[in-house]
Amino acid sequence: MRYKHNIQLYENDCGTACVISCLNYYGYTVDYEKIKKGINNNDYGTSINDIKTFFISNGFVSKIFKIDEKSKKNKFKNISNKNLPCILFLERELENHYIVLYKILSNGKCIISDPSHPKIEKMKISDILKNAQYILSIEKKTNSKIQSDILKKGRETNIILDLLIKYKKELSGLVGISFLLVLVNILLSSVLGFFIDNLLPNLKMINGLTICIAIMIYVLVSFSDTYLNYLKIGYVQDITNNIEYYLYHRYINNVLNIKPKLLNSLHSGELINRLKEGMNIVDLISMILTRVIVDVILIIIAIFILFKISSFLGIIHLIMCVISIIIVKIYFNRIYENSYNIHKDYADLDDKLISVITNLENEKIYNREELDSDKVDFLLKKYIKNRNISFKYSKSLTAFQGIISQITNFSTILIGMALINSKILSLGSLIVFINISNLLVQAVLETVNIQVDVENQMISYKRFIAILNINNNDEKQNNNDIGKIKQISLKDYSLGYGLKSLLINSNADFKIENNNIIVGKSGSGKSSLAKSIIGLNESYLGNIYFNNINIKYLNGHYIREKVVYLSNDMPMVKGTIINFLTDGKKVMSNKILTVCHDLNILDFIMSLPNQFNYEIQKDGSNLSLGQKQRLSIAYGILKNPDVIIFDETFSNIDDENKNKILENLDKYNILKIYITHQKLNVTNKKKFEIKKHSILQQE
Repeated sequence: MRYKHNIQLYENDCGTACVISCLNYYGYTVDYEKIKKGINNNDYGTSINDIKTFFISNGFVSKIFKIDEKSKKNKFKNISNKNLPCILFLERELENHYIVLYKILSNGKCIISDPSHPKIEKMKISDILKNAQYILSIEKKTNSKIQSDILKKGRETNIILDLLIKYKKELSGLVGISFLLVLVNILLSSVLGFFIDNLLPNLKMINGLTICIAIMIYVLVSFSDTYLNYLKIGYVQDITNNIEYYLYHRYINNVLNIKPKLLNSLHSGELINRLKEGMNIVDLISMILTRVIVDVILIIIAIFILFKISSFLGIIHLIMCVISIIIVKIYFNRIYENSYNIHKDYADLDDKLISVITNLENEKIYNREELDSDKVDFLLKKYIKNRNISFKYSKSLTAFQGIISQITNFSTILIGMALINSKILSLGSLIVFINISNLLVQAVLETVNIQVDVENQMISYKRFIAILNINNNDEKQNNNDIGKIKQISLKDYSLGYGLKSLLINSNADFKIENNNIIVGKSGSGKSSLAKSIIGLNESYLGNIYFNNINIKYLNGHYIREKVVYLSNDMPMVKGTIINFLTDGKKVMSNKILTVCHDLNILDFIMSLPNQFNYEIQKDGSNLSLGQKQRLSIAYGILKNPDVIIFDETFSNIDDENKNKILENLDKYNILKIYITHQKLNVTNKKKFEIKKHSILQQE
């Protein structure tokens, strides 16, 4: 079986990546998020006991062994390769980490998969044993069956294959143009040799007409070269523009549809950085289309011609090309490993910078500028250090390749002159050989060097593709409309974060005929409960029902069409008031006017320049907090929902306006839930207090 490797998608997901690698090794293609859930991998990581339990529940024999000092001295000698792969738990100074051990070698090394590294690698056993604390053995039973719900449905996203299929006609045309370009280049390289061998000995027979014809042929071939290059660049530009749109579109759509529970694991800086890395793939594809296709065709044709001219010189060139490839391979692993560190360091730096800039006002309020500057400086130095190492490797590689190229040229001229002396080769043939061999060497070096670029970009590709492979398909059903929501019920509802419990086995009914008010201390779980109701917080136990339908069987988009959540400071993008209220959709003007009147905001809007077309600045900076809250409530009602949850939405509205709005809200046939610290003057009040981990209904 082939060793499998998965990089971790998020900071504390090494356990998930290791489990997936082991399952891939045994031939199972599984869903990343379901494995993560299956081993209880949260923001703090996962325990080795949870991983063991997961394997046992899926038909494996799994045991945990403590690695004591005696075992460390044995250096895994008591472990047979028949019992591998296994998972090692490493206890490091700043973090705990999991890796997969695939094979123990006789030279004191072993083959491992470290999910924080880009690929399978060999490491000294002694280096691993410094931090190794436990071994988790994994043995597949003969007739064992894995749980079907963790298997991945459909194939993994393969951008390269998708693009080849999508643009096969354009790529075929590009290959044809590249083939003609190679022939033209070889013809141009052979002109001088042909002239020396065929025209110089017969100078007396050459007349003006012959010279004119020769010049015209040369000009025609040169023009063909220019025109073919023009066509090739046009083809490449069209293909890469389409690819860039295709990748960008797919990525953004996937990010917008990422399930809420994953959002905490992905920082905005990380997502932006992965998008940048994805766009780097476009540059690589452009380079491959522009150079590599031509180079590969040139290498094939050039080798054939060189061996036709002189097999002896051809063998020498072939040997030199092989030496160049070997040198690249020697440096390749170092460059590749270091490139992964560069990508990771840059992502960390980018994430930190975005965080600092986004929260700049708060950073100044709490006087954290110096602390932020130190953190950014540390990350920047780390990034530059690794980049300088990469430059050092690249510089050495370029120097070696230059030396080999010069040795090859010198050897060709020296041996070629000897062959001319022996009447085995003509001077013209030698010149043709040198010109074409220079084309060959350049093509080989470009192709080999581009492999380094390809492998470096494969890191970007894997990080980019990881986002595209996130399973955003909401498999929950809502084939039939559940009707108008008239009651929301909590049954044995429990909620907590980490080791802290907020609510335990709580029950409550929120009905449409009541004004439902939830009160409680800050941090008691009020807003978290609201986000559970709208499907943005799935980390609860128990059940939530709309009428008699468990929301676990409803997909998130459907829930948020039926239920609108309004916070105390709703985000506002730059745009007109009418666009904000309607989300740019068509809404009857009479309805807009009625809603704004009921919320005591119509007179204010009509007093503005351009009225409903008045432009709101970013974050509503040209509106007061109370005006923003009233516009937010209007927005919520115009969405025509069944339920609105008001989370401190009246906190900045004065009492007079607040009382009038609350009175008018009773006109709308909407189930209303108010989360507040304020006293609300409403009729048909049902008050729920979150206290001592329970929801207590007050009469």
